Amino acid sequence: MGSAASTRKKDTVLRCAPVSHETALDMIRSIKAFPIPDGARGQPKVDLDALAKCHRSPFALHGGAGR
Repeated sequence: MGSAASTRKKDTVLRCAPVSHETALDMIRSIKAFPIPDGARGQPKVDLDALAKCHRSPFALHGGAGR
């Protein structure tokens, strides 16, 4: 889901930065739309570890926060 659709549906998760890899995974799994990246309707599953890494990458650019 795009950010505008997520906001309209109130399907967002917030945590204080920095977040650990495990917290990023928990955030991803906690959204209502999680079945979509988890392979809903026969679609391929998303690489959740890669998605969590991308989610954390802005924090890693600032001194390795969230380790």
